[in-house]
Amino acid sequence: MALVKLNLGCGKNIRVGWINLDRTSYPGVDVICDVDTERLPFEDQTLTYICASHVLEHCWRWEAVVLECYRVLHPGGMLEVRVPFKKNMGAYHVRFFDSSSMDAFIQGSDRFLSLEPKLDFILVGQEYTRHFPLKWHLAHYLGIRIPNSIPIGSRKEIVWYLEKPTERPT
Repeated sequence: MALVKLNLGCGKNIRVGWINLDRTSYPGVDVICDVDTERLPFEDQTLTYICASHVLEHCWRWEAVVLECYRVLHPGGMLEVRVPFKKNMGAYHVRFFDSSSMDAFIQGSDRFLSLEPKLDFILVGQEYTRHFPLKWHLAHYLGIRIPNSIPIGSRKEIVWYLEKPTERPT
């Protein structure tokens, strides 16, 4: 199977060799879709990798977006989710996430009952990283570039690497 990768909610962060999807038509965006209100325009089990970087915190129906990602992922495919960690809310964020936010989608999680027991991801990895969102927002929206040596707006993000099982759990 050919490697088909989706850059979900890409904005202006276009990835070469990927399908770049956003709700806004920026240069380089291949597919226009508002993931918060629409189904992903892909057949079941057609994608091998989905990167949802700083998308879910903008979605009112984020759980439905995760389930849609599951639907379009090929068995063995990977969903990479990156979101701000805990109370790091930006101006356009509608929710925050913590280390247990994805538990309802992960096999073997005992914290919450799964929303769809037969659709549970396998947790391959979880990490916490630091980035500089204020700098990104200033550069992205206002064109103001701040050197990396100036650590303003530093905060954590949480990353999940979730694999769609090749066999359904019993």
